[in-house]
Amino acid sequence: MKYEIEVLIPQKGDSSDSILMNLNLEMTRSQVLELMFGWFNHGSGSECQIFLDRKCRSLSVNDFVRLNDEWFQCRSMGWDKVDDSLVKNQIEQAKALCGQGNGRVSMWSALYTLNHGD
Repeated sequence: MKYEIEVLIPQKGDSSDSILMNLNLEMTRSQVLELMFGWFNHGSGSECQIFLDRKCRSLSVNDFVRLNDEWFQCRSMGWDKVDDSLVKNQIEQAKALCGQGNGRVSMWSALYTLNHGD
């Protein structure tokens, strides 16, 4: 199956790293999501070269992956399918939170706060 994949990993400050790929994979969506988790995690043993070249932080809880037209949010156990408006809103809100406290709040911390409270 053809997959257009976007891995959206918030970085330090109010920036995020968006990595786009087009792959032909004979896998289910769940299998592709787990593959992306391994490819974009330091120490997994299956990191992809794109991830290593970008030198970004690992994919983590509350980060987003898009498979074709569907967005998924990484959870502590598995993935939740989410609406694209939730992705846009959470990224905008996280950027706003990053601007508070002299920019000391990272995008990852801001997303965590949005999803779990303080």
